[in-house]
Amino acid sequence: MSPEALKVMIEGSQGERRFLAEQSFGLFAVYYFSNYFTYALAPYHFKMIEDLETLVNTEDLRELGFIMFRESAKTTLSKIFLVWLIVFNKYKYINVDSSDKENSERILFDIAYELSNNKRLIQDFGVFYSRKKGIEEVKQTKINNFVTENGIRVEAHSTQESVRGRLHLNQRPDFMLMDDFETNKTKDSVAYTKSIRDHITEAMGGMAPNGRILYLGNYITEFGNVQFLLDRAKTDKRIKIHNVPVMDANEIPLWGAKYARTDEEAKLTGKVSIEDKERQLGSYVFSYEMMNKPVDDRLAEFKREHIQHLLENDIKHLETLCFITIDSAISEKESADYTGIVINRVTEDNKWYVTSYRLKCNARELIEHMFYLQNLYKPKTIGLEETSFTMAIKPFLQEEMRKRAIFFSVTELKHKSTQKETRIRALVPRWENKGIFLVGDNLELLDEMRAFPRGVHDDVLDALAYQVQIAHRPHGLYHKDWQDPLVQQREEANPAL
Repeated sequence: MSPEALKVMIEGSQGERRFLAEQSFGLFAVYYFSNYFTYALAPYHFKMIEDLETLVNTEDLRELGFIMFRESAKTTLSKIFLVWLIVFNKYKYINVDSSDKENSERILFDIAYELSNNKRLIQDFGVFYSRKKGIEEVKQTKINNFVTENGIRVEAHSTQESVRGRLHLNQRPDFMLMDDFETNKTKDSVAYTKSIRDHITEAMGGMAPNGRILYLGNYITEFGNVQFLLDRAKTDKRIKIHNVPVMDANEIPLWGAKYARTDEEAKLTGKVSIEDKERQLGSYVFSYEMMNKPVDDRLAEFKREHIQHLLENDIKHLETLCFITIDSAISEKESADYTGIVINRVTEDNKWYVTSYRLKCNARELIEHMFYLQNLYKPKTIGLEETSFTMAIKPFLQEEMRKRAIFFSVTELKHKSTQKETRIRALVPRWENKGIFLVGDNLELLDEMRAFPRGVHDDVLDALAYQVQIAHRPHGLYHKDWQDPLVQQREEANPAL
């Protein structure tokens, strides 16, 4: 898709445009659908275009999949691709299958709308879908089937419908778009997962001899059908699957024209903030919808059945000692990053009552927050990771204590060369034995627990893991709701005591 060819599309004759558009899906897309391209295309878009052309033009590729992050433009490009197939009569019977049939019907509507309303397209190729059918009505948003003016049938189906028996003038489906075929149901139901897999297998066998399949979706679970396709692609050269997250391993956005890594960068550039996306979705959903890192409950190290929830009012009567731990990425540069904070109130029977959250702050803001926590909770000590404490916090904190005449204990937390994941995993037995209660929402902690160890963030989890170094039971305190189990057993055996 050279600049010269694009210039011909813009300035050339109708015949030149028609010729170039048939040869190049990319030129077809950017000229006839220029209104869709708000941002400059990313390298993975050009690879997508190249492979879509290959899918049609060679026998070497029969199935193609794009497992890409949400809002990657994969569906938009694919709908334009179907219009290209229709305009140039590449296939005779196109099926669009989705886990939700309404989604398939909306795709058909969008295609029909372009075929009947796209001015550039109509000017060069004519109308392929009759406006008499009411496509121009704004209220209409979905269509389940139609036949184009050049005789191509397009149908919408659910992945729960059988592929068998689909015929158009003795023609079996010769092109299938399978969009959004993997859902959260896949994680929860083996039967549902198998039904989709059977649908894929049936589609491969039930298509015309020259049939092609295009897959679009998210990598939700390692036990699902995306993994099934990835495994097939390792041994079958006729299938190719692209796995594209929103950021690479170095946290550089792969669609740099649209996305910025941080809120601050987004504000300066006018781009979409990935940081804000994660905040909206939560770490758990962000992990599989944006980063293509599936987190399956069957693999979760922190099981849902071990999590106990309470409200603040539920623990007001308890006699506790409070310990606060902070996992901070703060350095001497005072750059703002996520900081995980855990407030742990410990009872005499060594139960933890945890309130946690995550915030963004620099070194000075963190110091201010530590004074706030000290005033609110009166902790026995505040634990702060050794590196950030010694490098950025300690001298300023000591100065502020003298200025305010407010002094409190700060403990330097030492990782002792223990890997973070190892520290976090050490919490699992306490969860399993119902030794931790979550007080309040704890949304970030829950997200991190579900995503561990594949999640993008683990700041709050690590702060909780550091509690092991400082938290201890308040020996000598007694409250009516607690009694030593051994004493209780003796009393039950000897009521006279």
